[in-house]
Amino acid sequence: MSITAIQPLGKRTTRSLATALRVAALVVAVVVASLVVPARGASADVTFNQRMLELINRDRVANGVPALVADPALGAVAEDQPYSGCGFTVYGRAKDMGLRNYFSHTILDCALQGVTGMLTSLGIPLSGSAENIAWMNGTTDPLVAASNLHSQLMNSPDHRKNVLNPQYTRVGVGSWHTSSGQTWSGGGYALANVWIAVQILAGGTSSTTTTTVAPTTTTTLPPTTTAPAGRFHPLSPARILDTRDGTGIAGAIGPGATADLQITGRGGIPTTDVGAVAMTVTVTQPSAPGYLTLFPAGISRPLAANLNFSPGETVSNLVVVKVGANGRVSLYNPAGSTHVVADVAGWYSVNETGNAGRFESVSPARILDTRTGLGGGVRVGPGASIDLQVTGQGGIPASGVQAATMNVAVTGTTAPSYLTVYPAGEARPLAATFVFPANATASIRTMVKLGAGGKVTIFNAAGSTEVIVDINGWYTDATAAGTLGALTPVTPARILDTRDGTGGITGAIPANGSVDVQITGRGGVPSTGVRAVILNATVTGTAAPGYLTIHPAGIARPIVSDLNFNAGETRPNLVVVQVGAGGKVSLFSAAGTHVIFDVAGWVS
Repeated sequence: MSITAIQPLGKRTTRSLATALRVAALVVAVVVASLVVPARGASADVTFNQRMLELINRDRVANGVPALVADPALGAVAEDQPYSGCGFTVYGRAKDMGLRNYFSHTILDCALQGVTGMLTSLGIPLSGSAENIAWMNGTTDPLVAASNLHSQLMNSPDHRKNVLNPQYTRVGVGSWHTSSGQTWSGGGYALANVWIAVQILAGGTSSTTTTTVAPTTTTTLPPTTTAPAGRFHPLSPARILDTRDGTGIAGAIGPGATADLQITGRGGIPTTDVGAVAMTVTVTQPSAPGYLTLFPAGISRPLAANLNFSPGETVSNLVVVKVGANGRVSLYNPAGSTHVVADVAGWYSVNETGNAGRFESVSPARILDTRTGLGGGVRVGPGASIDLQVTGQGGIPASGVQAATMNVAVTGTTAPSYLTVYPAGEARPLAATFVFPANATASIRTMVKLGAGGKVTIFNAAGSTEVIVDINGWYTDATAAGTLGALTPVTPARILDTRDGTGGITGAIPANGSVDVQITGRGGVPSTGVRAVILNATVTGTAAPGYLTIHPAGIARPIVSDLNFNAGETRPNLVVVQVGAGGKVSLFSAAGTHVIFDVAGWVS
């Protein structure tokens, strides 16, 4: 459902489902179309409130207006402060509108009382005041909701005037959002995943302790309940899904359809003790532009994407996804129809016992480049293979290693083809690590079990291509003692979107530009105890051919790439990266582009 409208209070207009709301000189109402997914709980959200405060002060400072002071008393009224002046108890502004299904400056059934009466009765000193209220539906992410609502407020002249008014010195932000399965009908329709925001702005000084909220580019998200941490168990690649021949799921996945794929008990994965799976997922023969979202079966679909594609395109990406109900993961396709292929690379347990399977990150390093002869490789011809030494290279130890994480890139491809990367010394499996067209420069992350001599074999099916491999981590075997390095998978969560300011970075990354992105404390990743993160990076709106390099903040940028792209392209790639100074990673782009991060898990 898409509802976006602004109009004066008191002139209510009834329209179709594509309309809506009432807005006065002190209020903006917004309903934004997006993926309809469940909210986290019928309550306030500290992260939402903090993000909105940051955005308010960011824009005030940018417009030459002093930052506002966050006033707890105003915030309590905006949110859930009990008020008995109506003859019954009203719980603040946001919570009352949420619980009683209405949207107005006037308190429902309270003789036209509003925020001014509440503030006066509570003895809160004022020197002029204003109230902005807004609502939207369509996301569980508090950062996305706060950014969207703030953008709408700033695009409305009256509400922008309130936010930037230099006479106001204090602000209180309150919020409310629906719980899973709950709907809110204050906008005229029963909608799920609703966020209500209230801003109370005032002049004068506060009677309570205050805190200055300065503009910032980062946001802290309290840790959420997560799955147990576990160890990685690499496998020889095995196909567990091919909708073209009925393996796993029969037939193409249609528009708006969700299909469940059985993970446990297939492709070498056990039936129990499985917390997450790593697999290469490929779409082929899509009939329309779209994306795939993979998520644990049995939960509502998150606001995230794993693969993006155009009609007729074949695209691959490594996906690490938490396993859901009955050992399954769900695949969602929003538009058209597409065939999907999945080749499993390994699985993560739900316990931390034993030494094997702990992840050890290293600063990214190039260990193969057939263009220069680095790593002993030469251009790979049709039906040809090369063996690549992994142990003892790029910071990987010579022993104690059972698998590695690497980014594999091709360039100068002469024909449509695919690469299969698998343990050296084993028979080549029926699996594809990477599918690519002719005349391509592209890359994919892979987690691969090491074979004889600590090597992997790289097979090219057709034409010829240059191959580049950048290593960035490895998994221990049973001989490597230690306790850290377990993966905790999370439900996919968006922590960066430069298109709407999620993550505190607004606007495309310029050519040869670099920014630091806060990882810890956001999207289910805790604030401490994190050594590395697994996330899906997507570029869109690319201005020219280029690449991304993502590396630990605080170190010099290594000569590696994590995602290669062409002009006008939307392209994803999984990234496993060590977290650097301040819990951040540095993001460099060789060409102008928007960037999106969806986190999938973190490593202790």
